[in-house]
Amino acid sequence: KEERNRLEKKMLTARRDEANKFAKKLEEKEKILEDVLSKLKSDPSRKLIAKSWEDIKFVKRDAINEAENVPSVLKAKKKAAAAVEEAKQELVPLAEIRNRPPLNEGDTLTVCKSGAMFGREATVVKDLGKQLQVEVTGLSMTLKTTDPSMVPAGP
Repeated sequence: KEERNRLEKKMLTARRDEANKFAKKLEEKEKILEDVLSKLKSDPSRKLIAKSWEDIKFVKRDAINEAENVPSVLKAKKKAAAAVEEAKQELVPLAEIRNRPPLNEGDTLTVCKSGAMFGREATVVKDLGKQLQVEVTGLSMTLKTTDPSMVPAGP
């Protein structure tokens, strides 16, 4: 229990440090924007307005990039990518199964093709040999036997 408390304190201080670093960077961006505003107040010419607009775009882009490169966000992205990769490894396409059993209408499969349909449950409408006519979330489509897997969809 003491170990857990110590670990929680360590994580809390790490988050505070990360937040402080991010706040400093945001203060720098704020200072740049204040400079742009003061220049505009002193000389509101079209050329200066266009240049100021470009500066604001750069500041926005930098802030977004820095927000995405925060260690906690990077860790979450890595974890999500690893989970997808692990799910891909578990799914074996029908084409790779030797002596695969015949599929009947109403059998459920999981789409293992990369893309928007990955991991979705597909219901067999008709087995066409090298292709399957299936229904995925109410949408009827034809898939090659390399696209679905017999492993049932996760929770």
